[in-house]
Amino acid sequence: MRDVSLERLRAFVAVAEQGGLSAAGRFLGKAQSAVSESMLPRRDSSDTCSFEKPGGAPS
Repeated sequence: MRDVSLERLRAFVAVAEQGGLSAAGRFLGKAQSAVSESMLPRRDSSDTCSFEKPGGAPS
């Protein structure tokens, strides 16, 4: 299992519960762009994605 920061997990859950990036940003007290940035795929040292888009290839 890959390590996911608590901040990224909170952002992910907030987006799911609040229904979007803007609402999650308001909920978390962050700008929408900061929440969006935290949702971008990260690459680890083996150059694989930490997250993948549903129904698609890793971005």
